[in-house]
Amino acid sequence: WLLESKKRGCKSFAVNSDLEQTIDFSSLIFSRSLVMNGFIFWTNTNFESADFCYKSIFNNAAFTGYARFNNATFSQSAGFSNVTFFDRSEFDNVTFFGVAGFSNSIFSDETQFYEASFSNEARFRRTRFSGNTNFEKATFSGNADFYIASFFDHCNFKQAKFSGQAFFINSIF
Repeated sequence: WLLESKKRGCKSFAVNSDLEQTIDFSSLIFSRSLVMNGFIFWTNTNFESADFCYKSIFNNAAFTGYARFNNATFSQSAGFSNVTFFDRSEFDNVTFFGVAGFSNSIFSDETQFYEASFSNEARFRRTRFSGNTNFEKATFSGNADFYIASFFDHCNFKQAKFSGQAFFINSIF
């Protein structure tokens, strides 16, 4: 995959390996498919305002620090199935144009999908939300599948819009 920085206009980036720091992918354009299947992010990770132009695969990954995807755009499918988020995860104002797959994932801390837009199917089957979970003002244009999802703390769907079918069969609140 090729990375282009909107900020600097260059085609490379640097990752600081100091565990006290953040891996910063903010405002990058991923102009090819991004495959991070099984990748372990050992520190905080920032994908804020990133543009994922093609398929993005994070399946089976683990985020040990916070994960920020605020204001990111996923133009095609986004695979986050079987992912473990050990710390806070933020997907505020994210736009998913393709299928957004979060099935069988674990959100161990606070999770934000404030004003997130799901243009296609949103899959949260068997997903576990252990901390406060916020889908306030989220828009689900396709089906929203929360089959057997578990919400173990406060959950907020205030002013969320569901245009397709919403499945909460056997979910736990």
